[in-house]
Amino acid sequence: MKNNFALTPRMVSIYELRKTLMPYMVGVPWAEDALMDLWKMGAPDPSPQSRPCAPGTCEMEKRTGHACGKWGCRKEKRVLLPTQFEIWWRDVSARAGREIVLR
Repeated sequence: MKNNFALTPRMVSIYELRKTLMPYMVGVPWAEDALMDLWKMGAPDPSPQSRPCAPGTCEMEKRTGHACGKWGCRKEKRVLLPTQFEIWWRDVSARAGREIVLR
């Protein structure tokens, strides 16, 4: 698999990951769960700006009007390594029964 996403570590929120990868997974009913699995494989970003909001309060909503949503805090980011992504992507392609190609 040759694509830019898998070349370098990425710090992403689950929302950024969904925005990037869900278009490639259209028609895959278990895609949301698979994306959450990939995101949870990453190490939490320890920087203060990436720490999740306290339960019941959304700092993002106060600043930008975009509240934390169904998949958790929009601020929380994790570091995804290329090797993790490549293994996960091969598994997703195999489970989907077709090679899913990133552009």
